[in-house]
Amino acid sequence: MFSLPNFFTLLNLFFGITGIILALENNTELVFYTVGFCLLADFLDGFTARLLHQTSPIGKELDSLADMVSFGVLPAILYFQLLRTQGMDFGFAVYLVFLMALASALRLAKFNLDERQTNYFIGLNTPANTILTLGVSSSLAKYDIFSPEFVLYLIISLTLIQSVLLISEMRFISLKFSQASWNVNKSRWILLMGSALLIVFLSLPLALIAIILLYHLVSCVDTLLLSK
Repeated sequence: MFSLPNFFTLLNLFFGITGIILALENNTELVFYTVGFCLLADFLDGFTARLLHQTSPIGKELDSLADMVSFGVLPAILYFQLLRTQGMDFGFAVYLVFLMALASALRLAKFNLDERQTNYFIGLNTPANTILTLGVSSSLAKYDIFSPEFVLYLIISLTLIQSVLLISEMRFISLKFSQASWNVNKSRWILLMGSALLIVFLSLPLALIAIILLYHLVSCVDTLLLSK
């Protein structure tokens, strides 16, 4: 039952739980690190499973359970805590952000059963959704220039949009490289190089938002080119 891929999956779960606690304590700076560790562990569990030929049904299910915490519950908590710190009583409205957690659960369940999602994703993947959520929540907290009412409407609107994207039939590229060829992986290389430039020239919270917007754009262009 124990294997190196499952170890990384459990690390992902550990840092996801830690991130939730830190988010509820308004420790945004450390949440960046925990999300980063979650993303790294999530990459390493799949990488080592393929490298060591240790893929298994229990590993697949464990991965989804860990992702549900790290990339399903944690981003919803980030929006939830952001609204709670606006200094106003929004009532039940703050709980609408958990629609994103429900959509993430549907997204992960669908992924386990959808045999189309080998070289690309159908619907926005949960790690990308978490990166976007972290960027938005951190930017709004850092650049405190909007009224609480505006922040509420923005977050609820984004929650609905992100939830729809998670369970949509939109095609998003995957960063799984079968080979390093430019022609085969053109969209992937453009995304990686563009993301590196955005991190260099923008503050980290804004760079995260811009990276996911670029991811969306590159995926749309890739889908259009593929259909021709």
